[in-house]
Amino acid sequence: MPTPSDRRTFEMWRQISQTVHRLRHTARPTASNELLQGNVDAHQDEPLAGLLLLWLGDNFLLESRFDAGVQIYQDIISRYPDRRFGSQTLLGLALQQAATCHEAMGRFEQAADCFKQIVQAGTGDTSPAWCYREIGRLAEAAGRREEATQAYRQAAEAIDVPSRTMANIPDLARRDAERLTRGPDWVRAPEQLARELADALRRGDGDHLERLASPTHFTIGLSGGERQFVEPGPLLRELRSDLADSDVAVDAAAIRGAGGKLYLETHGWNGSFFSGSVLLIMARAPGGYEWGGIGLTQLPHRNGDRPDRPDLPHDDPPVLPPDPPPGEGSTPTSPPVTPASLMMKAPWPAGQNFRAGGIVGFSAEIAGFYAIAAPFGPFAPFIYAGLVETASLATPCGFGPGGLYYGQPTTHVGRDTFAVDFSRFVQGVPLFLDARGKAVLAVADGIVSFVRGSTVTGDPAIDNQVVIGHITEIEIFIEFLNQLFGGQPTLPKYSTEYLHLDGPGLVPVSTGMFVKQGARLGLVDDTGLSVADHLHFSLHDRDLPGSSDSVRPTPIDGQSLEDWDDGRCLSSTNVPIP
Repeated sequence: MPTPSDRRTFEMWRQISQTVHRLRHTARPTASNELLQGNVDAHQDEPLAGLLLLWLGDNFLLESRFDAGVQIYQDIISRYPDRRFGSQTLLGLALQQAATCHEAMGRFEQAADCFKQIVQAGTGDTSPAWCYREIGRLAEAAGRREEATQAYRQAAEAIDVPSRTMANIPDLARRDAERLTRGPDWVRAPEQLARELADALRRGDGDHLERLASPTHFTIGLSGGERQFVEPGPLLRELRSDLADSDVAVDAAAIRGAGGKLYLETHGWNGSFFSGSVLLIMARAPGGYEWGGIGLTQLPHRNGDRPDRPDLPHDDPPVLPPDPPPGEGSTPTSPPVTPASLMMKAPWPAGQNFRAGGIVGFSAEIAGFYAIAAPFGPFAPFIYAGLVETASLATPCGFGPGGLYYGQPTTHVGRDTFAVDFSRFVQGVPLFLDARGKAVLAVADGIVSFVRGSTVTGDPAIDNQVVIGHITEIEIFIEFLNQLFGGQPTLPKYSTEYLHLDGPGLVPVSTGMFVKQGARLGLVDDTGLSVADHLHFSLHDRDLPGSSDSVRPTPIDGQSLEDWDDGRCLSSTNVPIP
């Protein structure tokens, strides 16, 4: 049974969590280090000490004092090699954070050594495939091509458990190894790549477009959603065919996006697969940028009727499983537990609006506007522009290609069947995306169970993300004791995941922290296999099979997200902390 001492430890953990989180939003994240160090010194033999020391090191990392951070992480490794918090070891957490510090200082070999230590330790809390790919990536950055190739090939053969990314790490590593061995002559400076793509489109030069396309890392996805890797050949043949039937306009200087993923906007497509505006994705690669794929802003006219075409959402809604039965309450007299029990608020600040999914509805509206305007001959463009402007003014979420909703490929299937992509556009300015940099907030109280915040803005493969376990007040206390004292890899009934956050150093929470509803978790960005800035949000149920454990995250702020609410514009009453 819990003792009064356990209760004091629990209250201290909650208070320190909130103090550290608040001070991380000041000019000096290390302002809480004296508090943390004092508690570590006073309770150094107690289970909480190692966790507090991890947060102390993270403060140095967030303040870009990387040498100091490495010293703290090394202290954790030497003092608490067997300590766990839930399913994660402090050893593995500290080594990964130390690797981030070393890489930031250009010490690629030392960073790679950290991942080698994780593999050798066999802690079971970090994917071996992930570690080997990181070793390969760091070796490649240091110019050690043979070592990089070997590590990528090891990653391609290793198991990816636990998986913590949308990307299939073994497949990604195989692609990395192939790109490295081929010597990518398709990589360019971004401005040059944009000019060559634009020139090839204007000339209708399909051969040059094929030479520019990455043969190893080519992807396709819907704007506001996520991408999948594809073999470029069939898609480029489709593009060449549609290019001949279209009057495509492109400005090589009109590049948007930031960091590792840039977009060249093209307009005027009128083919059987490519229509309206199409985004050419320029992704950072060793030595520059590669043409790494295509972002569609509208669903193809003929989707899914040929096996060589990528799987994208259909006009007809998918067949979805029913809600699972309610969970048991925390006591015999407690009511059953459902998502409504969490009293979730929207994962963005009060006063803002975001659209849930919406790509199917947007595509239908665009097609309808074209049909209405077409009979007006020379006046059709003006009629069309007026309809689009009216649609943009009609909703505080604005008008633009929303993302994916329940059961929609490419990525809202399997484990993420009930994920939602949230995006927003400027009201009254059609198609002007306005999601980048918006605050992402915790939808309910909980415990941070996973954090990745070291990925750079717009990284084309790996996302920054936060995972939070949500439970009742009584369960939080019991869960805390289980994870801290017993190192039990227990899971709360529900957990929420927040993906594509900005970085590095912009995620202000650490593993093991308690967060209140409204706690700032980071900023909306475009990291990982995303197409344009948006928040990928999902709610997961512990009692469902791991391969399909997401559930409908409804209601949010009193607003439903049922199967028929694709494209709904949601408001928020969530007050940011701090």
